[in-house]
Amino acid sequence: TGTTTEREPLPVRVAGSHTFRTISAGGSHTCAVDVAGAAWCWGQGDEGQLGNGDTLDFFAPIAVQGGHLFITISSGSAHTCGVDTA
Repeated sequence: TGTTTEREPLPVRVAGSHTFRTISAGGSHTCAVDVAGAAWCWGQGDEGQLGNGDTLDFFAPIAVQGGHLFITISSGSAHTCGVDTA
């Protein structure tokens, strides 16, 4: 929901109006591919794992830079990898 508010362990909607095709949760961040193939990440970004060229934390989806379109994405402890459509 775009906040750091502690919540009950129940599902909540991701901030924004994205429609995701695939999603992957890492150690402290999450990334997803939308239906158009664009990648979005949110959460802890201190290792650059959000793919937006920054090392800040973002609590709502932020676009991955580079202009690639992805089939799938996988988030790890402090990294993210994706398979692009090229």
